Amino acid sequence: SAIAARNAAASWIARLQLLVMLLPIMAAVPLTENDYYGFLLLLVPVILYGLFVLVTDINQQLVQSYRSQLKLSILSTIDYLTQIPNRRYFGERTAAALDHCKRTCQPMAILMIDVDFFKSFNDHYGHQDGDRCLQQVALILRDNLRHDGDIVSRYGGEEFAVSLQNASIIEAELVAQRLCDAITAARLAHAHRQDGVGVVTISIGAVATDDSHADLDALVRAADQALYEAKRTGRNRVSLATKHTIRQHAGAA
Repeated sequence: SAIAARNAAASWIARLQLLVMLLPIMAAVPLTENDYYGFLLLLVPVILYGLFVLVTDINQQLVQSYRSQLKLSILSTIDYLTQIPNRRYFGERTAAALDHCKRTCQPMAILMIDVDFFKSFNDHYGHQDGDRCLQQVALILRDNLRHDGDIVSRYGGEEFAVSLQNASIIEAELVAQRLCDAITAARLAHAHRQDGVGVVTISIGAVATDDSHADLDALVRAADQALYEAKRTGRNRVSLATKHTIRQHAGAA
């Protein structure tokens, strides 16, 4: 371990210091040529081993530091509860992907997703079951995306966000509907929701860039407005943001 290596290094450093202290004394004592050779044979291995221990210790400390930084980096981008990317990761990766799509004239879509009647779920089943519900929803969303280039994240509370590279509004609607259907098909019990459906469902607002030059913030707000419309008109459905809505939010940015 790193502690053992440091202890060994300290021990050999102490021995080297002792030898250095003895050098003046040994220099004052008349020694034969064989005595000097014997002294060198003793000193050189000690120095080399001491250097080896020091280098090993430094290397272990660097590796440990790198692992700690890597762990912190991963933890800073992963949602602890659902183990999918968090809002920070979504923002950074999606903004970069959006810039790429604009440069290459490719469309890009964003889905904002909300678990329907989640407050009543928590009130009836408790927060532990609520956490398990969010974990299951996150897993289903992740497993029903198109490919690894798509990103699903927990955006906050019971809200999730998905970015779809090279996706028009038509494809975004197809993916969103597939996600809705997958959550409903999972039959996660929600017996006390106000509309009597009896299972967990989601509502989705979708937006696509197409020929729009809106930034990420404007697109998210447009998708959020579409999500509100999906919930207002009955939940468990997909609502699409219009180009007019996108331009409104782009102009307000």
